[in-house]
Amino acid sequence: MARNSSDMGSKALRYGAILMIIGSIEFLAGMTITQLAFPCTVSCYNMLTNPISDLGNTLASTLWPVFNYSLALFGVIIIISLLLVGNVFGKASLYRLGLLFVVLAALGSMGVALVPENTILAVHSDFALISFWSAGLLMLILGLAMRSRKEWGLYSAYSIVSGLFSIATLLIFMLPILGVHIVWNTSGPGFGFGGMERLVVAPLILWLIVIGLRLLRSPIRRS
Repeated sequence: MARNSSDMGSKALRYGAILMIIGSIEFLAGMTITQLAFPCTVSCYNMLTNPISDLGNTLASTLWPVFNYSLALFGVIIIISLLLVGNVFGKASLYRLGLLFVVLAALGSMGVALVPENTILAVHSDFALISFWSAGLLMLILGLAMRSRKEWGLYSAYSIVSGLFSIATLLIFMLPILGVHIVWNTSGPGFGFGGMERLVVAPLILWLIVIGLRLLRSPIRRS
């Protein structure tokens, strides 16, 4: 019975790791496909200046369902994958806190998909900020939890740095809200709103893939 339970736990961990990778890839694919199909009416979609949410705009984006559904699915997959993986990260209290932010990040992503920017912008923006903050905090907290498990090695430092980078970039991204004018917030060519958003989001996508591959390469026993 104990062996069967152990085998089931190993399978669940493996499936969870695979879902972490699949979820990231399907969201990236959905975003890329929608971006390529975005109509060039006044100007073509620019990933450095156009907000990511423009891809889910039901009035402006041709394939808005592809983006919104892939984002909502991404949120669902994040929750399922981390639950299947279980506490392989380390300290139980930090894991539980990290899991809370996993759920918040996922719910924020689903909220962004369900309330596109052209419907209720304030609600859409709130969901986006919940997702952004939670993503950075979950990587930071789970990275701190990893420090108690030597099996994670440098992955702990990688997770902490990824979380701090995402949070720092988000703080810079939010400066205009506080009345601080900076170059990237202006319209026109160059590095802009969309580029900053992608710097906030990219660490989580990469983190899910890296941690998923690590767990597939050499599964770590649950605490």
